[in-house]
Amino acid sequence: MKKRIRTGCVITILLLCLSACNRDLDIYLEEYEENTYKIQETERESSDTQSDGTETAGFEDVTENIMCYVYICGAVRQPGVYALPEGSRIYEVIQAAGGLSDNADVTVVNQAEVITDGMMIRIYTEEEAEVLVKSNGAAESALHEDGRIDINTATVAELMTLPGIGSSKANAIIDYRETYGVFSCIEDLMKVPGIKDGIFQQMKEHIKVNN
Repeated sequence: MKKRIRTGCVITILLLCLSACNRDLDIYLEEYEENTYKIQETERESSDTQSDGTETAGFEDVTENIMCYVYICGAVRQPGVYALPEGSRIYEVIQAAGGLSDNADVTVVNQAEVITDGMMIRIYTEEEAEVLVKSNGAAESALHEDGRIDINTATVAELMTLPGIGSSKANAIIDYRETYGVFSCIEDLMKVPGIKDGIFQQMKEHIKVNN
């Protein structure tokens, strides 16, 4: 009889232990599932943040390169039209054109000048430069009594006496005049590639048109 009672007590204790273990196991599983869910959520949020950051960084890194198309001719090895990034300078165009010819004269062109879209650059030979320098002494032919230059008749040398005008812009004025006809007013000069309001303001007191 006592043996049966002891056996019953043991079984009861075992059942209580198993019940307690099952309860602890359920609590552990619930906590495990909850922690797992939190970890997954955290990883998902982190992944979304990294993805957004990558896309944004990629968007910010994509910058549009504005190109200027420039025509260079004369005493260079490979005359032609070249595309260079905005802000490039004439010496870089010369490099793109294969460099200067052996008979090139570099005293007439300002190689440090910033290029503009549609710009024409002419590199003179030494012989041409010598003629240009000599003709510069006759620049008074385009002057009027008021001291202003007629942009409809001025030569390259005469135009180069104006503020802000180098050989490339002087040639651009001549080319525009030959292509589209004489200027009807001095403001038409801003239609020439490379001549914007800033340069025009520098020279407007020194020019005029006679039609």
